[in-house]
Amino acid sequence: MRFKNYSRLFWCFLLLCGAAQAQSTAAPALTECLDVKVATTSKTPLDLWRSIPTCAKEDKHEQAIFMFGLAGALGVFDSMRVKDVSARQAAKVLPMGGISAMGQEKSQQFQKQIQERFGEPAKRLDLCKTYKSMPPPTYFPDYMINHGLVNLSGKPADAFVAGFNAAETWPQAIDIYMQCPKG
Repeated sequence: MRFKNYSRLFWCFLLLCGAAQAQSTAAPALTECLDVKVATTSKTPLDLWRSIPTCAKEDKHEQAIFMFGLAGALGVFDSMRVKDVSARQAAKVLPMGGISAMGQEKSQQFQKQIQERFGEPAKRLDLCKTYKSMPPPTYFPDYMINHGLVNLSGKPADAFVAGFNAAETWPQAIDIYMQCPKG
């Protein structure tokens, strides 16, 4: 009977730690609106989501939309390379925090612009081609790895999926996230 109580306490502790980790990932500290030339695959999705709300608030819609697509593709890429399955949700948590940081009015405007831009296959294809012209990411996805339960357990582990091929996976991640039209 006592073991069950300690077991529940342990899992509650892990969940609380995970929730605290998720909260820090979900509410990124805002930074300046990055220029599209600076928003590259050297930036993590967290870096981009720290900038996207600022761009939206400053009505720099093209920059915000560009980073939105890139951050999403980077998040899918990281989810494909990070071994800890529990860490992969970090890529889905970031947009929630970023969009809520915009405020309701700007958030609604931004979501409408995303739907309009991504709803036009030719414009979406242009973004896909631009992203695919970038080299695969080489940064270490600590924003994601720190989010996982393996990290919380303190067990040293190889962070990446065995045999991961960045050059092959990067265009796949873009296609998955952007649903790139053929052309």
